[in-house]
Amino acid sequence: MRAITLLVYSLLVTAGMSTISVSSSHKHLIRGSGGELELRVRQPSNRISSLRQNSSLATQSRGDWYIVFFAQTNYRGRSTTFRTMVSSLTGSQRRVGSVTIGGGVWQLCTGNHFTGRCVTLDNNLPDLSLHNMRNRVSSLRPVVQ
Repeated sequence: MRAITLLVYSLLVTAGMSTISVSSSHKHLIRGSGGELELRVRQPSNRISSLRQNSSLATQSRGDWYIVFFAQTNYRGRSTTFRTMVSSLTGSQRRVGSVTIGGGVWQLCTGNHFTGRCVTLDNNLPDLSLHNMRNRVSSLRPVVQ
C-alpha cells in the first residue's frame, strides 16, 4: 500500500497535491492546492481501482487568498504578491526576508516543485530567518486545512 501511495504522490506532486491517509486501508484522500482527490485501492492486490475528484468534502474558497513577499525583514524593501501556486521561483523573487499573509494558509519550500524543507504559514512573519528560510524560498502554494 505504501508503494502505491508514494507512486500516486510522485505523479501528483507537480500538480500541487500531497497525500494524506484519512480512513481505512483501501481509501485515501489526496489534498493539495488543486482541491481533493479520492484514491481507492483494490484489496488484496493493492491495485488502484479509482482516482477521482472528491465531492464529499466542501473545499474552502481560495479566490481571495494571497501572500506578499518582501525583500527585507520587517516588511520592507521590494514587494511581490502571489495569488496562486508557483512551482519554481526565479531571480529576485527568491529574495524573501519577510511575508504578509493576506488570506489563507501557505506552504513555502526551499526546493522547486514543493521539495526540500517546507514550512506552513497562516500569519505574517517579519523575519523568515526564524524558520531558516530567508532568501531560500523556491516554491510556494496555498494549502487547504
